[in-house]
Amino acid sequence: MGELSKVKVCVGWDAVDHTGNIASKKGFLGRIQNTVEEIAARAETPDVDIDLNCIICGVDGKKINTVFFANKVDIGNGIALDKDDRTGSSSAGGDDETIHVDLNVVSSVVDKLDFWVDIYDCMTRNQHFGMVRNSFVRVVDETTNQEICRYNLSDDYKNKTAIFVCSVYKKTGEWKFKAEGTATIDTGIRAIERKY
Repeated sequence: MGELSKVKVCVGWDAVDHTGNIASKKGFLGRIQNTVEEIAARAETPDVDIDLNCIICGVDGKKINTVFFANKVDIGNGIALDKDDRTGSSSAGGDDETIHVDLNVVSSVVDKLDFWVDIYDCMTRNQHFGMVRNSFVRVVDETTNQEICRYNLSDDYKNKTAIFVCSVYKKTGEWKFKAEGTATIDTGIRAIERKY
């Protein structure tokens, strides 16, 4: 792999099927009953919201900024989250959220970019990655469109609620990549930020 200049980190997962156990009923009253049963199923099995995050660090390893659902763009560092998908339904088996990074724009005070995924509101909803169908995170060299690494989240991270995906860091003036894949039980982006 040559020198990195543009990368993207992507997460994808399948939406929870709230209608799977509902027998379809005909007619006007049947449609109302279907709707009521679907609402009850949603309350019983809430949607899973996986969040993709980028912690921007200085040479001391301390956090400078975070790109996440409430702060989608860091213009000065060429980092942007495309959207906040709250259900995994924005793609058919593809990427539901993507953070794009133009490493040519990243400020000289930035030494490392750490990428994380976590399950939003995991404690209240009692959710972990083992409950999510067809979930993955992948890292792509956007210049060549070559996938650098990929993790299957559903199989490999049961009972975990956050994953340190990878780092993109400077070494002798060039951007390098390091796969991590470390799973934790951190309960959201604020808990992850406290590590920095």
